[in-house]
Amino acid sequence: MDQWDWTESLVWADAVIVCRLPATASVLSAIDAAHLAGLPTWYDVDDLVMDPDNGVPPLGTYGGTITPFQHRFLQLDVTLFATAMRACGAAIVFTSMQWSDQSSAIQPLERPATQGFV
Repeated sequence: MDQWDWTESLVWADAVIVCRLPATASVLSAIDAAHLAGLPTWYDVDDLVMDPDNGVPPLGTYGGTITPFQHRFLQLDVTLFATAMRACGAAIVFTSMQWSDQSSAIQPLERPATQGFV
């Protein structure tokens, strides 16, 4: 997303779905560009990445595959994912628990008619 070639695709888009990206400057700029183009934006929420208490399992559960430093960055990413979600107009969630936990995080939100892909 550091290149701006994707902006030409906005001309043909009906909506923009941000799929599990953290709130970097380029991601937030892309969401803003979609809003300026009058396109609805949706954030695709995966599991509990927004929940700082449950989103990142304890370091010991990774079986030595990541360092404490990497684990800390996973924890810090929770806020970045939540910020990107808040920048969007709505969210795609996959469980009712996610909906109830995150429904106040962004406005406006419409509750999906069914669980699963919206």
